[in-house]
Amino acid sequence: MAYTYTPHELRTGRQMSFAGKGDSVSITWTTEYRVAVEASGGDSLADVDPYNVITASGLPTVNSSIYYFGGQVIPFVICRNKTATMDPKHLGEWKVKCSYKTFTGNQTEAENAPMAPPAAITNLGTAEQPSLGEIEKVLYEDKTPTTPQKVTLPSGAWFAEPVMERIPVLTIKLTQYESSITYQQMLDRKFKVNDDTYRTKAAGTWLIEDVEASTVSVQLSGGATTAALVTYTLVHSPLDEGWKKSLALIDNKVNTGTAMAPVWEPYVDDSKPPIRSLVFVDDDGIKKGSQVSPDYRDFIVYDETDFSAFLQA
Repeated sequence: MAYTYTPHELRTGRQMSFAGKGDSVSITWTTEYRVAVEASGGDSLADVDPYNVITASGLPTVNSSIYYFGGQVIPFVICRNKTATMDPKHLGEWKVKCSYKTFTGNQTEAENAPMAPPAAITNLGTAEQPSLGEIEKVLYEDKTPTTPQKVTLPSGAWFAEPVMERIPVLTIKLTQYESSITYQQMLDRKFKVNDDTYRTKAAGTWLIEDVEASTVSVQLSGGATTAALVTYTLVHSPLDEGWKKSLALIDNKVNTGTAMAPVWEPYVDDSKPPIRSLVFVDDDGIKKGSQVSPDYRDFIVYDETDFSAFLQA
Protein backbone atom coordinates (compact mmCIF):
# COMPACT_ATOMS: atom_id res chain seq x y z
CA MET A 1 0.00 0.00 0.00
CA ALA A 2 1.25 3.51 -0.87
CA TYR A 3 0.56 6.26 1.61
CA THR A 4 2.32 9.50 2.52
CA TYR A 5 2.19 10.98 6.02
CA THR A 6 2.67 14.70 6.68
CA PRO A 7 2.64 15.87 10.34
CA HIS A 8 2.03 19.47 11.46
CA GLU A 9 2.18 20.63 15.07
CA LEU A 10 -1.11 22.23 16.13
CA ARG A 11 -1.45 25.49 18.02
CA THR A 12 -4.28 24.03 20.06
CA GLY A 13 -4.23 21.29 22.70
CA ARG A 14 -0.99 22.40 24.33
CA GLN A 15 -0.85 21.90 28.08
CA MET A 16 1.86 22.07 30.73
CA SER A 17 1.60 21.16 34.41
CA PHE A 18 3.98 21.17 37.38
CA ALA A 19 3.58 18.74 40.27
CA GLY A 20 5.56 18.82 43.49
CA LYS A 21 6.35 15.89 45.76
CA GLY A 22 8.83 16.39 48.57
CA ASP A 23 11.76 18.28 47.04
CA SER A 24 10.95 17.12 43.53
CA VAL A 25 9.20 19.07 40.78
CA SER A 26 7.91 17.06 37.84
CA ILE A 27 6.71 18.53 34.56
CA THR A 28 4.10 17.19 32.17
CA TRP A 29 3.90 18.76 28.71
CA THR A 30 1.31 17.80 26.11
CA THR A 31 1.22 18.89 22.49
CA GLU A 32 -0.78 17.70 19.49
CA TYR A 33 -0.03 17.08 15.84
CA ARG A 34 -2.22 16.75 12.78
CA VAL A 35 -1.04 14.00 10.44
CA ALA A 36 -2.41 14.31 6.90
CA VAL A 37 -2.51 10.98 5.06
CA GLU A 38 -2.67 10.73 1.29
CA ALA A 39 -3.31 7.49 -0.56
CA SER A 40 -2.17 6.61 -4.07
CA GLY A 41 -2.56 3.74 -6.45
CA GLY A 42 -6.19 3.17 -5.55
CA ASP A 43 -5.50 2.46 -1.87
CA SER A 44 -8.28 3.28 0.59
CA LEU A 45 -7.79 5.74 3.47
CA ALA A 46 -9.93 3.38 5.55
CA ASP A 47 -7.06 0.87 5.49
CA VAL A 48 -4.35 3.17 6.87
CA ASP A 49 -2.19 1.39 9.44
CA PRO A 50 -2.23 3.39 12.74
CA TYR A 51 1.35 2.28 13.43
CA ASN A 52 2.57 4.13 10.34
CA VAL A 53 0.70 7.22 11.45
CA ILE A 54 1.99 7.32 15.00
CA THR A 55 5.57 6.67 13.88
CA ALA A 56 5.52 9.12 10.97
CA SER A 57 8.76 11.00 10.37
CA GLY A 58 8.65 14.38 12.10
CA LEU A 59 6.76 13.20 15.17
CA PRO A 60 8.43 12.85 18.60
CA THR A 61 9.70 9.38 19.53
CA VAL A 62 8.67 7.81 22.85
CA ASN A 63 11.53 7.49 25.37
CA SER A 64 13.82 9.38 23.00
CA SER A 65 12.66 12.87 22.05
CA ILE A 66 13.53 15.69 24.47
CA TYR A 67 11.28 18.73 24.93
CA TYR A 68 11.93 21.21 22.14
CA PHE A 69 9.59 24.13 21.61
CA GLY A 70 10.01 27.69 20.42
CA GLY A 71 13.69 27.11 19.77
CA GLN A 72 14.37 26.04 23.37
CA VAL A 73 14.88 22.75 25.21
CA ILE A 74 14.15 21.43 28.70
CA PRO A 75 16.86 18.77 29.09
CA PHE A 76 15.16 16.22 31.33
CA VAL A 77 11.61 16.36 29.94
CA ILE A 78 11.17 13.40 27.59
CA CYS A 79 8.36 12.10 25.40
CA ARG A 80 6.71 9.25 27.30
CA ASN A 81 3.57 8.39 25.33
CA LYS A 82 1.70 9.08 22.10
CA THR A 83 -1.90 8.47 21.06
CA ALA A 84 -3.14 8.51 17.45
CA THR A 85 -6.83 9.07 16.71
CA MET A 86 -8.48 9.07 13.31
CA ASP A 87 -10.96 11.84 12.46
CA PRO A 88 -14.18 9.88 11.79
CA LYS A 89 -15.37 12.52 9.33
CA HIS A 90 -12.07 12.84 7.43
CA LEU A 91 -10.32 9.48 7.14
CA GLY A 92 -7.18 11.14 5.81
CA GLU A 93 -6.68 13.19 8.96
CA TRP A 94 -5.30 11.89 12.24
CA LYS A 95 -4.58 13.65 15.51
CA VAL A 96 -1.52 12.50 17.47
CA LYS A 97 -1.25 13.59 21.09
CA CYS A 98 2.27 13.50 22.56
CA SER A 99 2.93 13.68 26.29
CA TYR A 100 6.30 14.53 27.83
CA LYS A 101 7.26 13.93 31.44
CA THR A 102 10.22 14.74 33.63
CA PHE A 103 12.79 11.95 33.58
CA THR A 104 14.14 12.78 37.04
CA GLY A 105 13.05 15.01 39.89
CA ASN A 106 14.65 17.02 42.67
CA GLN A 107 14.65 20.25 40.69
CA THR A 108 12.92 23.58 41.23
CA GLU A 109 10.70 25.31 38.66
CA ALA A 110 13.58 27.65 37.84
CA GLU A 111 15.95 24.74 37.27
CA ASN A 112 13.44 23.32 34.79
CA ALA A 113 13.26 26.52 32.76
CA PRO A 114 13.68 26.19 28.98
CA MET A 115 17.15 26.99 27.64
CA ALA A 116 18.67 27.70 24.27
CA PRO A 117 20.13 24.54 22.70
CA PRO A 118 23.79 24.42 23.76
CA ALA A 119 26.72 23.67 21.52
CA ALA A 120 27.74 20.51 23.40
CA ILE A 121 25.96 17.61 25.09
CA THR A 122 27.81 18.23 28.35
CA ASN A 123 26.34 21.75 28.56
CA LEU A 124 22.84 20.38 29.13
CA GLY A 125 23.58 20.10 32.84
CA THR A 126 22.90 17.33 35.33
CA ALA A 127 20.03 16.31 37.58
CA GLU A 128 20.35 14.84 41.07
CA GLN A 129 17.92 12.84 43.15
CA PRO A 130 19.09 12.19 46.73
CA SER A 131 17.68 9.58 49.11
CA LEU A 132 18.63 8.18 52.50
CA GLY A 133 19.13 4.53 53.34
CA GLU A 134 20.92 2.78 56.17
CA ILE A 135 23.54 0.24 57.11
CA GLU A 136 24.06 -1.57 60.40
CA LYS A 137 27.16 -1.95 62.52
CA VAL A 138 27.75 -3.96 65.72
CA LEU A 139 27.60 -1.75 68.80
CA TYR A 140 30.13 -2.60 71.53
CA GLU A 141 29.27 0.40 73.71
CA ASP A 142 25.90 2.08 73.99
CA LYS A 143 25.19 5.78 73.46
CA THR A 144 25.07 6.85 77.12
CA PRO A 145 26.50 10.42 76.97
CA THR A 146 28.69 10.34 80.08
CA THR A 147 29.76 6.75 80.77
CA PRO A 148 28.87 4.41 77.89
CA GLN A 149 27.89 0.90 78.93
CA LYS A 150 29.58 -2.16 77.50
CA VAL A 151 27.08 -4.20 75.54
CA THR A 152 27.73 -7.41 77.47
CA LEU A 153 26.13 -9.68 80.02
CA PRO A 154 27.03 -9.14 83.71
CA SER A 155 29.67 -11.86 83.31
CA GLY A 156 31.32 -9.87 80.54
CA ALA A 157 30.22 -12.35 77.88
CA TRP A 158 28.54 -11.12 74.72
CA PHE A 159 24.84 -11.42 74.09
CA ALA A 160 23.83 -14.21 71.73
CA GLU A 161 22.39 -11.59 69.39
CA PRO A 162 24.51 -8.47 68.95
CA VAL A 163 23.10 -4.98 69.32
CA MET A 164 23.19 -3.22 65.96
CA GLU A 165 23.65 0.49 65.35
CA ARG A 166 21.70 1.94 62.42
CA ILE A 167 23.73 4.46 60.42
CA PRO A 168 22.20 6.67 57.70
CA VAL A 169 23.60 6.39 54.18
CA LEU A 170 23.31 9.00 51.42
CA THR A 171 22.47 7.82 47.90
CA ILE A 172 22.52 10.17 44.91
CA LYS A 173 21.13 9.36 41.49
CA LEU A 174 23.09 11.55 39.10
CA THR A 175 21.67 11.86 35.59
CA GLN A 176 23.63 13.42 32.75
CA TYR A 177 23.94 13.44 28.97
CA GLU A 178 26.91 11.80 27.28
CA SER A 179 27.73 11.64 23.59
CA SER A 180 27.62 7.84 23.85
CA ILE A 181 28.25 4.97 26.25
CA THR A 182 29.01 1.33 25.53
CA TYR A 183 28.06 -1.75 27.51
CA GLN A 184 31.73 -2.22 28.34
CA GLN A 185 31.97 1.30 29.73
CA MET A 186 28.90 0.65 31.89
CA LEU A 187 30.50 -2.56 33.18
CA ASP A 188 33.82 -0.80 33.80
CA ARG A 189 32.16 1.92 35.91
CA LYS A 190 29.75 -0.17 37.97
CA PHE A 191 30.94 -1.27 41.44
CA LYS A 192 33.88 1.14 41.42
CA VAL A 193 34.91 3.57 44.17
CA ASN A 194 36.40 7.04 43.82
CA ASP A 195 40.19 7.13 43.57
CA ASP A 196 40.38 10.72 44.87
CA THR A 197 38.35 13.20 46.89
CA TYR A 198 34.80 13.47 45.52
CA ARG A 199 32.21 15.91 46.85
CA THR A 200 34.58 16.70 49.75
CA LYS A 201 34.65 13.03 50.80
CA ALA A 202 37.80 10.90 50.89
CA ALA A 203 38.86 8.36 48.29
CA GLY A 204 37.17 5.00 48.61
CA THR A 205 34.00 6.34 50.27
CA TRP A 206 31.75 6.69 47.19
CA LEU A 207 30.57 3.58 45.34
CA ILE A 208 28.91 3.50 41.90
CA GLU A 209 26.22 0.96 42.67
CA ASP A 210 24.42 1.08 39.35
CA VAL A 211 24.66 2.51 35.83
CA GLU A 212 21.57 2.88 33.62
CA ALA A 213 21.48 4.33 30.12
CA SER A 214 19.06 5.03 27.30
CA THR A 215 19.41 6.53 23.83
CA VAL A 216 17.72 9.89 23.26
CA SER A 217 17.48 12.57 20.60
CA VAL A 218 18.59 16.04 21.74
CA GLN A 219 18.45 19.39 20.01
CA LEU A 220 21.79 21.21 20.07
CA SER A 221 22.70 24.53 18.50
CA GLY A 222 24.05 22.66 15.50
CA GLY A 223 20.92 20.54 15.08
CA ALA A 224 19.42 17.34 16.46
CA THR A 225 21.81 14.63 17.62
CA THR A 226 21.65 11.22 19.25
CA ALA A 227 23.03 10.98 22.79
CA ALA A 228 23.04 8.74 25.84
CA LEU A 229 21.05 9.70 28.91
CA VAL A 230 22.96 8.04 31.76
CA THR A 231 22.04 7.69 35.43
CA TYR A 232 24.70 6.77 37.99
CA THR A 233 23.62 5.59 41.43
CA LEU A 234 26.26 6.79 43.91
CA VAL A 235 26.27 5.57 47.51
CA HIS A 236 28.42 7.19 50.20
CA SER A 237 29.78 5.06 53.05
CA PRO A 238 29.78 6.91 56.39
CA LEU A 239 32.24 4.43 57.90
CA ASP A 240 35.89 5.26 58.52
CA GLU A 241 37.00 2.40 56.29
CA GLY A 242 34.73 3.50 53.45
CA TRP A 243 33.80 0.60 51.17
CA LYS A 244 36.55 -1.72 52.37
CA LYS A 245 35.37 -4.96 53.94
CA SER A 246 36.23 -4.53 57.61
CA LEU A 247 36.27 -7.72 59.71
CA ALA A 248 36.67 -7.88 63.47
CA LEU A 249 39.74 -9.68 64.83
CA ILE A 250 37.93 -12.14 67.08
CA ASP A 251 39.42 -15.63 67.29
CA ASN A 252 39.24 -18.84 69.29
CA LYS A 253 43.00 -19.17 69.02
CA VAL A 254 45.70 -16.83 70.33
CA ASN A 255 49.36 -16.34 69.57
CA THR A 256 51.30 -17.04 72.76
CA GLY A 257 54.59 -16.46 71.01
CA THR A 258 55.65 -13.34 69.17
CA ALA A 259 54.83 -11.68 65.87
CA MET A 260 58.00 -13.12 64.34
CA ALA A 261 57.68 -16.55 65.96
CA PRO A 262 53.99 -17.25 66.51
CA VAL A 263 52.72 -20.12 68.65
CA TRP A 264 49.02 -20.81 68.16
CA GLU A 265 47.01 -22.26 71.02
CA PRO A 266 43.29 -22.54 71.72
CA TYR A 267 42.06 -19.68 73.89
CA VAL A 268 40.75 -20.78 77.31
CA ASP A 269 38.98 -18.18 79.46
CA ASP A 270 39.33 -17.61 83.21
CA SER A 271 36.06 -19.24 84.24
CA LYS A 272 35.93 -22.27 86.51
CA PRO A 273 36.10 -24.72 84.99
CA PRO A 274 37.79 -22.89 82.09
CA ILE A 275 36.16 -23.20 78.70
CA ARG A 276 37.28 -22.44 75.20
CA SER A 277 35.82 -19.18 73.92
CA LEU A 278 36.38 -16.28 71.58
CA VAL A 279 38.66 -13.37 72.38
CA PHE A 280 39.80 -10.08 70.88
CA VAL A 281 43.25 -10.32 69.28
CA ASP A 282 45.54 -7.83 67.63
CA ASP A 283 46.87 -8.01 64.08
CA ASP A 284 49.48 -10.55 65.19
CA GLY A 285 46.92 -12.78 66.89
CA ILE A 286 48.07 -11.81 70.42
CA LYS A 287 45.29 -11.51 72.99
CA LYS A 288 44.16 -7.95 73.62
CA GLY A 289 43.73 -6.54 77.09
CA SER A 290 40.42 -5.26 78.44
CA GLN A 291 39.47 -3.10 75.45
CA VAL A 292 35.78 -2.73 74.75
CA SER A 293 35.75 -3.26 71.00
CA PRO A 294 37.91 -5.38 68.70
CA ASP A 295 40.54 -4.33 66.22
CA TYR A 296 39.65 -4.71 62.56
CA ARG A 297 41.42 -5.87 59.43
CA ASP A 298 40.35 -4.09 56.25
CA PHE A 299 40.17 -5.77 52.85
CA ILE A 300 39.87 -3.89 49.57
CA VAL A 301 36.98 -5.42 47.63
CA TYR A 302 36.28 -2.71 45.00
CA ASP A 303 38.58 -1.34 42.32
CA GLU A 304 39.08 2.41 42.12
CA THR A 305 38.31 4.64 39.15
CA ASP A 306 38.66 8.29 38.26
CA PHE A 307 35.18 9.77 38.74
CA SER A 308 36.26 13.05 37.12
CA ALA A 309 36.87 11.20 33.84
CA PHE A 310 33.12 10.77 33.23
CA LEU A 311 30.96 12.31 35.99
CA GLN A 312 29.96 15.89 35.21
CA ALA A 313 29.05 16.92 38.77
